[in-house]
Amino acid sequence: MKNIWRIQSLSDLFDCIGCDKESLEKAIKENDEYYGIKIRIPKKNGHRIIYKVNKASRLYDIQKNLCHYFLGNIMISDNAFGFKKDCNYFDFLEEHKNFYGNSNYLRLDISDFFGSISKELLENVLNYYVDISEDKEKEKDKQNDKKKDKKEKSEKDKEVTPLTFDLENCRDRIIRLTVNSSHLGDAVLSPDGDKLYYQASFEDGADLWVHDLKEQKTELLLKDIGYGSMTYNKENKQLFLCSNGGIKKIDIEKNKTDNVSFEARFNYRPYEEREYIFNHVWQQVLDKFYVADLHGTDWKFYRESYARFLPHINNNYDFQEMLSELLGELNGSHTGARYYAPGATLSTACLGVFFDNSYEGDGLKIQEIIAKGPFAVKKTDVTAGCIIEKIDGEPILKDTDYYPMLEGKAGKNVQLSIYNPQNGKRFPVTIKPISTGEQNELLYKRWVKKNEKMVELP
Repeated sequence: MKNIWRIQSLSDLFDCIGCDKESLEKAIKENDEYYGIKIRIPKKNGHRIIYKVNKASRLYDIQKNLCHYFLGNIMISDNAFGFKKDCNYFDFLEEHKNFYGNSNYLRLDISDFFGSISKELLENVLNYYVDISEDKEKEKDKQNDKKKDKKEKSEKDKEVTPLTFDLENCRDRIIRLTVNSSHLGDAVLSPDGDKLYYQASFEDGADLWVHDLKEQKTELLLKDIGYGSMTYNKENKQLFLCSNGGIKKIDIEKNKTDNVSFEARFNYRPYEEREYIFNHVWQQVLDKFYVADLHGTDWKFYRESYARFLPHINNNYDFQEMLSELLGELNGSHTGARYYAPGATLSTACLGVFFDNSYEGDGLKIQEIIAKGPFAVKKTDVTAGCIIEKIDGEPILKDTDYYPMLEGKAGKNVQLSIYNPQNGKRFPVTIKPISTGEQNELLYKRWVKKNEKMVELP
């Protein structure tokens, strides 16, 4: 038996279910053994009959193989959640809940849902994935042979002429290269132009697919390689994938990946970066605005007026708002700033605590320690009310951004300098910060515990 995602012949089907044509027909005819015990379930307007499947029957084994080796390999859209492994209604509603801010939903049952699934409906749904017509296969082979013979004869008689390209209405002659609609990533063409390698996502992540341009065949090469930029090595035998701050080497002949180890750190200076961008934007407007008088705007005055905010801005969301206000002084159409946070090369680690936002001194005052967080999983003298004064020896000053001190440190030992104002003691503590995803999971569990207490009976 073999794993496939498309049945194109009877031999494919029999390889998938582990039997021949005669055994399959016999199992279908003797389906009384499969249905086993009939169960009558009372309902409001009558009753419903279901059957307890006999797992010892041959038809059960065939159907199990069909699900495992074929149906389970068909990619499911990211938007599908019903009857999907490890998914439920809440997964489907998550985006809607976040967008509308409402956790209530209405669930309705469809009358006789399974009874409404007809043979014609199944044929339409699986039409692309199943084609077991032997006559069609034979006819296709004959047509291919004729075309091949005709092409070979034509190529022998035809003289080699220079290539010419008809570019008129070329956009109307676009053809589809991917077999399914999906989220697409990068794509590269093999050096000989025969194969197209591309990233496509259906469920859990981006997979690597290959489309043979000569044979018009598509195959899944590797699962869950991730999105990113792909390029060939010098020998054109392997692909390098830059994804999520890492590099992978993909052997397209052996269908395997290896991580390429490297570390590249730099001194990120966000305040200086924002100052540079501010000055660049100001100069670009001065040099390139469509009218020389800038709509009568005193542009030098506004530079000084807005530059004074730069030392107090500690994130790019506020920075783009300030830039938009500056550009708005021009009273010109389509002028403004946008910011969309990229995937950080070095993700910012979390300490697993809530800080007291009313505290105005140097350092970070702990208001609450999250259960099962870095401070909770090991014994320390850190309690609510303690102040974190330094991270890896770097002081945390009032009104400064401490996030750069935690970049790339998730899962790594970090030394904190702690001050307890209740007893006046200062002491060092070494912990391993966690990722944002791990902290979000802890916050979810905290939310569950909080709601459990709210509904507990006295």
